[in-house]
Amino acid sequence: MRRVSLLTFTVALAVLGPAGAALAHTGFTPDEVGPGLQVALTLEAADERDAAAITEVELVFPEDVEVPLVELPPVPGWTAERTDRGVRWRAQAPVDGDVALPLVIGPVPATPGRLQFRALQTYDDGDVDRWIEDFPAGGPEPAMPGPVLDVVEGGPGTVPPSTTATTAAPTTGEATTTAAPSTTGAADTSAPGTTGDGDGDSAGIGPILAVVGAAAVIAGLGAYFSRRARRD
Repeated sequence: MRRVSLLTFTVALAVLGPAGAALAHTGFTPDEVGPGLQVALTLEAADERDAAAITEVELVFPEDVEVPLVELPPVPGWTAERTDRGVRWRAQAPVDGDVALPLVIGPVPATPGRLQFRALQTYDDGDVDRWIEDFPAGGPEPAMPGPVLDVVEGGPGTVPPSTTATTAAPTTGEATTTAAPSTTGAADTSAPGTTGDGDGDSAGIGPILAVVGAAAVIAGLGAYFSRRARRD
Protein backbone atom coordinates (compact mmCIF):
# COMPACT_ATOMS: atom_id res chain seq x y z
CA MET A 1 0.00 0.00 0.00
CA ARG A 2 2.84 2.37 0.87
CA ARG A 3 4.58 1.55 -2.42
CA VAL A 4 1.42 2.45 -4.36
CA SER A 5 1.05 5.74 -2.48
CA LEU A 6 4.70 6.64 -3.04
CA LEU A 7 4.41 5.84 -6.73
CA THR A 8 1.25 7.94 -7.04
CA PHE A 9 2.94 10.88 -5.26
CA THR A 10 5.97 10.64 -7.54
CA VAL A 11 3.83 10.58 -10.67
CA ALA A 12 1.84 13.56 -9.38
CA LEU A 13 5.02 15.58 -8.85
CA ALA A 14 6.23 14.70 -12.33
CA VAL A 15 2.95 15.87 -13.82
CA LEU A 16 2.36 18.96 -11.68
CA GLY A 17 5.97 20.14 -11.60
CA PRO A 18 6.18 21.37 -15.20
CA ALA A 19 2.62 22.69 -14.99
CA GLY A 20 3.47 24.72 -11.90
CA ALA A 21 6.50 26.20 -13.62
CA ALA A 22 4.39 27.06 -16.66
CA LEU A 23 1.97 29.03 -14.47
CA ALA A 24 4.68 31.51 -13.49
CA HIS A 25 4.20 34.76 -15.41
CA THR A 26 4.68 38.48 -15.14
CA GLY A 27 1.77 40.24 -13.40
CA PHE A 28 0.65 42.72 -10.75
CA THR A 29 0.37 42.48 -6.99
CA PRO A 30 -2.35 43.25 -6.09
CA ASP A 31 -4.19 42.45 -9.30
CA GLU A 32 -7.38 44.29 -8.30
CA VAL A 33 -8.31 47.93 -7.62
CA GLY A 34 -11.48 49.75 -6.66
CA PRO A 35 -13.30 51.88 -9.27
CA GLY A 36 -11.97 55.44 -9.59
CA LEU A 37 -9.20 54.84 -7.06
CA GLN A 38 -5.42 55.23 -7.02
CA VAL A 39 -3.38 52.13 -6.24
CA ALA A 40 0.22 51.17 -5.46
CA LEU A 41 1.22 48.14 -7.50
CA THR A 42 4.21 45.86 -7.82
CA LEU A 43 5.01 44.44 -11.23
CA GLU A 44 6.34 40.94 -10.56
CA ALA A 45 8.62 40.11 -13.49
CA ALA A 46 9.16 36.35 -13.64
CA ASP A 47 12.64 35.17 -14.65
CA GLU A 48 12.01 32.32 -17.07
CA ARG A 49 15.62 31.80 -18.19
CA ASP A 50 18.02 29.60 -16.24
CA ALA A 51 21.06 30.71 -18.20
CA ALA A 52 20.28 34.43 -18.51
CA ALA A 53 19.52 37.43 -16.27
CA ILE A 54 17.02 40.29 -16.68
CA THR A 55 18.42 43.64 -17.80
CA GLU A 56 15.31 45.59 -18.76
CA VAL A 57 11.55 45.54 -18.21
CA GLU A 58 9.10 47.66 -20.19
CA LEU A 59 5.46 47.99 -19.13
CA VAL A 60 3.04 49.11 -21.84
CA PHE A 61 -0.18 50.73 -20.62
CA PRO A 62 -3.63 49.95 -22.09
CA GLU A 63 -4.35 51.63 -25.42
CA ASP A 64 -8.13 51.75 -25.11
CA VAL A 65 -8.40 53.55 -21.76
CA GLU A 66 -6.37 56.22 -19.97
CA VAL A 67 -4.57 55.07 -16.82
CA PRO A 68 -2.47 57.93 -15.36
CA LEU A 69 0.95 57.10 -13.96
CA VAL A 70 1.32 58.84 -10.59
CA GLU A 71 4.72 57.79 -9.25
CA LEU A 72 7.73 55.54 -9.86
CA PRO A 73 9.26 54.70 -6.48
CA PRO A 74 13.04 54.15 -6.65
CA VAL A 75 14.36 50.59 -6.84
CA PRO A 76 17.97 49.94 -5.75
CA GLY A 77 20.06 48.88 -8.73
CA TRP A 78 17.49 50.08 -11.26
CA THR A 79 16.63 53.25 -13.15
CA ALA A 80 13.09 54.04 -14.25
CA GLU A 81 11.68 56.38 -16.86
CA ARG A 82 8.33 57.25 -18.32
CA THR A 83 7.87 56.56 -22.00
CA ASP A 84 5.23 57.61 -24.50
CA ARG A 85 3.47 54.30 -23.90
CA GLY A 86 4.27 53.38 -20.29
CA VAL A 87 7.33 52.75 -18.11
CA ARG A 88 10.80 51.32 -18.73
CA TRP A 89 13.08 49.98 -15.98
CA ARG A 90 16.77 49.29 -16.69
CA ALA A 91 19.04 47.26 -14.40
CA GLN A 92 22.46 48.72 -13.63
CA ALA A 93 23.70 45.10 -13.71
CA PRO A 94 21.94 41.93 -14.92
CA VAL A 95 19.57 40.55 -12.28
CA ASP A 96 19.24 36.80 -11.89
CA GLY A 97 15.83 35.76 -10.58
CA ASP A 98 12.40 37.36 -10.35
CA VAL A 99 12.18 41.14 -10.14
CA ALA A 100 9.72 43.35 -8.17
CA LEU A 101 9.15 46.81 -9.65
CA PRO A 102 6.80 49.24 -7.85
CA LEU A 103 4.61 51.93 -9.40
CA VAL A 104 1.57 54.00 -8.44
CA ILE A 105 -1.26 54.59 -10.92
CA GLY A 106 -4.67 56.23 -10.86
CA PRO A 107 -7.34 57.15 -10.82
CA VAL A 108 -8.41 54.08 -12.73
CA PRO A 109 -11.76 54.10 -14.59
CA ALA A 110 -14.88 54.34 -12.44
CA THR A 111 -16.51 51.48 -14.33
CA PRO A 112 -15.65 47.89 -13.31
CA GLY A 113 -13.72 45.93 -15.90
CA ARG A 114 -10.31 44.53 -16.82
CA LEU A 115 -7.30 46.68 -17.73
CA GLN A 116 -4.96 44.89 -20.10
CA PHE A 117 -1.25 45.78 -19.91
CA ARG A 118 1.74 44.33 -21.75
CA ALA A 119 5.29 43.66 -20.59
CA LEU A 120 8.58 43.07 -22.42
CA GLN A 121 11.51 41.54 -20.49
CA THR A 122 14.97 41.71 -21.99
CA TYR A 123 17.78 39.37 -20.88
CA ASP A 124 21.53 39.81 -21.00
CA ASP A 125 21.77 37.30 -23.84
CA GLY A 126 19.54 39.47 -26.01
CA ASP A 127 16.41 37.33 -25.74
CA VAL A 128 13.06 38.98 -24.92
CA ASP A 129 10.07 37.53 -23.11
CA ARG A 130 6.91 39.10 -24.58
CA TRP A 131 4.05 39.03 -22.10
CA ILE A 132 1.64 40.62 -24.55
CA GLU A 133 -1.29 38.26 -25.16
CA ASP A 134 -4.77 39.48 -24.21
CA PHE A 135 -6.29 37.74 -21.22
CA PRO A 136 -10.06 38.51 -21.22
CA ALA A 137 -11.91 38.10 -17.93
CA GLY A 138 -13.46 34.63 -17.73
CA GLY A 139 -11.47 33.36 -20.70
CA PRO A 140 -8.71 30.76 -20.78
CA GLU A 141 -5.25 31.91 -19.81
CA PRO A 142 -2.98 32.23 -22.87
CA ALA A 143 0.63 31.04 -22.94
CA MET A 144 2.13 34.53 -22.54
CA PRO A 145 -0.59 36.70 -20.93
CA GLY A 146 0.01 40.39 -20.46
CA PRO A 147 -0.37 41.74 -16.90
CA VAL A 148 -3.99 42.49 -16.05
CA LEU A 149 -5.58 44.69 -13.40
CA ASP A 150 -9.23 44.12 -12.56
CA VAL A 151 -11.35 47.09 -11.51
CA VAL A 152 -13.86 45.65 -9.03
CA GLU A 153 -16.20 47.03 -6.40
CA GLY A 154 -14.55 46.85 -3.00
CA GLY A 155 -11.06 46.53 -4.49
CA PRO A 156 -8.04 48.14 -2.78
CA GLY A 157 -6.86 51.67 -3.42
CA THR A 158 -7.14 55.22 -2.14
CA VAL A 159 -9.02 58.32 -3.25
CA PRO A 160 -6.71 60.36 -5.52
CA PRO A 161 -5.71 63.84 -4.24
CA SER A 162 -7.06 65.35 -7.47
CA THR A 163 -10.53 64.06 -6.58
CA THR A 164 -10.34 65.75 -3.19
CA ALA A 165 -9.30 69.01 -4.84
CA THR A 166 -12.21 68.75 -7.28
CA THR A 167 -14.63 68.20 -4.41
CA ALA A 168 -13.36 71.31 -2.65
CA ALA A 169 -13.68 73.46 -5.76
CA PRO A 170 -17.48 74.02 -5.53
CA THR A 171 -17.05 75.46 -2.04
CA THR A 172 -14.74 78.13 -3.40
CA GLY A 173 -17.08 78.75 -6.29
CA GLU A 174 -20.05 79.14 -3.96
CA ALA A 175 -18.17 81.68 -1.87
CA THR A 176 -17.29 83.67 -4.96
CA THR A 177 -20.83 83.47 -6.28
CA THR A 178 -22.29 84.56 -2.94
CA ALA A 179 -20.00 87.57 -2.74
CA ALA A 180 -20.79 88.73 -6.28
CA PRO A 181 -24.48 89.73 -5.73
CA SER A 182 -23.46 91.80 -2.70
CA THR A 183 -21.08 93.91 -4.79
CA THR A 184 -23.56 94.25 -7.65
CA GLY A 185 -26.35 95.14 -5.27
CA ALA A 186 -24.30 97.92 -3.70
CA ALA A 187 -23.55 99.40 -7.11
CA ASP A 188 -27.21 99.23 -8.14
CA THR A 189 -28.35 100.80 -4.88
CA SER A 190 -25.98 103.77 -5.12
CA ALA A 191 -26.72 104.39 -8.80
CA PRO A 192 -30.44 105.23 -8.36
CA GLY A 193 -29.62 107.41 -5.39
CA THR A 194 -27.17 109.48 -7.41
CA THR A 195 -29.53 109.79 -10.34
CA GLY A 196 -32.42 110.72 -8.06
CA ASP A 197 -30.46 113.49 -6.30
CA GLY A 198 -29.46 115.07 -9.59
CA ASP A 199 -33.04 115.05 -10.91
CA GLY A 200 -34.31 116.49 -7.64
CA ASP A 201 -31.98 119.52 -7.84
CA SER A 202 -33.04 120.27 -11.41
CA ALA A 203 -36.72 119.96 -10.50
CA GLY A 204 -36.35 122.42 -7.57
CA ILE A 205 -34.60 125.16 -9.61
CA GLY A 206 -37.28 125.17 -12.34
CA PRO A 207 -40.20 126.50 -10.20
CA ILE A 208 -37.99 129.15 -8.56
CA LEU A 209 -36.92 130.53 -11.94
CA ALA A 210 -40.56 130.61 -13.06
CA VAL A 211 -41.64 132.60 -9.97
CA VAL A 212 -38.77 135.07 -10.35
CA GLY A 213 -39.60 135.55 -14.00
CA ALA A 214 -43.30 136.14 -13.27
CA ALA A 215 -42.45 138.64 -10.54
CA ALA A 216 -40.18 140.54 -12.92
CA VAL A 217 -42.92 140.70 -15.54
CA ILE A 218 -45.48 141.92 -13.00
CA ALA A 219 -43.07 144.54 -11.65
CA GLY A 220 -42.34 145.76 -15.16
CA LEU A 221 -46.04 146.06 -16.01
CA GLY A 222 -46.68 147.92 -12.77
CA ALA A 223 -43.94 150.44 -13.51
CA TYR A 224 -45.24 150.94 -17.06
CA PHE A 225 -48.82 151.65 -16.03
CA SER A 226 -47.60 153.93 -13.20
CA ARG A 227 -45.58 156.12 -15.61
CA ARG A 228 -48.51 156.26 -18.04
CA ALA A 229 -50.87 157.38 -15.30
CA ARG A 230 -48.61 160.27 -14.40
CA ARG A 231 -48.51 161.46 -17.99
CA ASP A 232 -52.25 161.40 -18.26
